[in-house]
Amino acid sequence: MKRAAILLALLGGCTTLGPMASTTGISAVPTTRPGFQVSLAATPGYFLSSATTEKHNGAVIPSLAVLFEPDRWIGVPGLYISGRVMGTKDSGSLVEPMIGYRKTVDRMSLGIVFYGTQGSHENKGASYRALRVGGEVHGDVRITAPANFELHAVAGFMGTYLSAEGDYCLDAMMQYGRDCGEPPLPTTPAEASGFYPSVHVGLALDIAHRLESAFHGARLSLTGAMGTMPTVVGGQQEKAAGYVTVGLSLTVGFGAAN
Repeated sequence: MKRAAILLALLGGCTTLGPMASTTGISAVPTTRPGFQVSLAATPGYFLSSATTEKHNGAVIPSLAVLFEPDRWIGVPGLYISGRVMGTKDSGSLVEPMIGYRKTVDRMSLGIVFYGTQGSHENKGASYRALRVGGEVHGDVRITAPANFELHAVAGFMGTYLSAEGDYCLDAMMQYGRDCGEPPLPTTPAEASGFYPSVHVGLALDIAHRLESAFHGARLSLTGAMGTMPTVVGGQQEKAAGYVTVGLSLTVGFGAAN
């Protein structure tokens, strides 16, 4: 059987397929009470289509996430479940469930989260089918004193196993992906798989996080990430390539008042 998918579907030029995030985007700071968090983000990452191009660039991926932390309702503060949708109509969207745990000691918070998803999409003659599973460990250090406005430093490591297959169009030299055009050109099949790590660092501003109300505050985060992605030349997988990118997110929390 062909490997379950993550791959390089498409072409370098106009078509963009396969959103792959470099971080979960989840804060390591627990809610300390039952509640929800909703995050809208431009998540750092890359598109699988970039694996087939000569330059392997990072990207910013639109994402929407929801997190639920039951806290004392289940007697395990810090345990949460989450899920997000990332991508666009043209690139294809992935729905990724996550489960994690986080804990704060004094100024420092630490967390671990596991995730996994699979998906497929076709656009302008190119296609991909993808599977990704992995985990992230992350940390958060409060820099300023406890207040309604707090500055935090964040960092984390993500390790993702990817397996992918797809079809895309080659350039005249039969090496790199290109737009298939209309009507589409003949496509070339390809497969790629491997373990692809990434790291991220950033700054976050917590707003009204300590209020005892149904509003649990907001967090604005700026994150930079670097990692590796699969590469394919002429339909054949080659060694991984590095990329660098940045992202921005806004998270709002609400739930039990205390």
